[in-house]
Amino acid sequence: VFDIAVRKFPDSEIAVANAAAAEIEAGHNDNAIKLIENSAHKSKMLNNLGVAYARSGKLDDALRVLKESAATGDADAVYNLAELEKHVEGLED
Repeated sequence: VFDIAVRKFPDSEIAVANAAAAEIEAGHNDNAIKLIENSAHKSKMLNNLGVAYARSGKLDDALRVLKESAATGDADAVYNLAELEKHVEGLED
């Protein structure tokens, strides 16, 4: 359903955000990344982009965009950034 909405309304922030979230939940992180990166509303979806990057193993990209999103005051991004930083620290040990 969400993929149809984004094809029909490619300029809709809501359609892109919902389609990207559905792709992330389905484990299709690369599809979510493409949707968000190609969206005119990318700056409003940085938290989801960071989650998709992290789930696809692109940790440097995830940290970069989650920091950017957290700096805007996005509470979800603040939480996700803290969790990702803990995960990265664990990998370094």
